[in-house]
Amino acid sequence: MGAIVGAANCAVAAAAGGAFTVTKTGGADGVSDASAVSTAAIAGDFVLRVKPLGPGLFFAGVSAVPAATIDESGINRALQFSAGLCRAVESGAFRPGSFALATYAWIRRSGGTIQYLTGPVLATAAVRRTVADAGAPFFFDSALAAAGVGFEVKFDVPAAFAPRRPGRRGLTLGLSL
Repeated sequence: MGAIVGAANCAVAAAAGGAFTVTKTGGADGVSDASAVSTAAIAGDFVLRVKPLGPGLFFAGVSAVPAATIDESGINRALQFSAGLCRAVESGAFRPGSFALATYAWIRRSGGTIQYLTGPVLATAAVRRTVADAGAPFFFDSALAAAGVGFEVKFDVPAAFAPRRPGRRGLTLGLSL
């Protein structure tokens, strides 16, 4: 959908399949003073996929106004990542339950709901929390606290996450008469 760019104290690089890697490169260790955001909002259904690239505390989610703050307090719907666990955070309030992270964490908006999921593939990911959503446009937003912490992120419409069917390989029939 749009590119992911650094808002403060981080480096962003394009990765495979429309994803981006984000790494905290400045600021203070242990302080949420680094952020990356998307350049475009999505008004309809979306999928956000996040994969930590090592240990460390960070938040990734969606917000209506990503420029409002570089810490987690301005992220409307987020996941907190720390020590191999993730946890839903909504407008700064932690929600019950922490979940072991197996590869990816997901936030999906479909119709009038937002779902928080975990698992290697969206189609089989475990739903961890579902909440009602009014459908306002959201940008990707993040807050990174640990020095050097990094993650991979992809924020796009659901069709961008659909499994790809392998293409035909130029099948020829060798008929001779």
